[in-house]
Amino acid sequence: MKQITARRSYTCDKCKGTIEKGQKYVRKSIAVQSTSWSIDDRPKDEIPAWAWETVRFKTERCVPCIEAQ
Repeated sequence: MKQITARRSYTCDKCKGTIEKGQKYVRKSIAVQSTSWSIDDRPKDEIPAWAWETVRFKTERCVPCIEAQ
């Protein structure tokens, strides 16, 4: 994975440590399949297609966490 030099402070998503300015880190994208309703609150008519779209979130991880994988 490509390592990026931090231009500001970040928090590692995995170990919750601090990534200081100037340190290397990796930006990772996490995919989450989301719905707008829980099972009990589903509407009675047809559920629209946009309700089942996959949403991606960008997270930052420090180099030791990536090397430990």
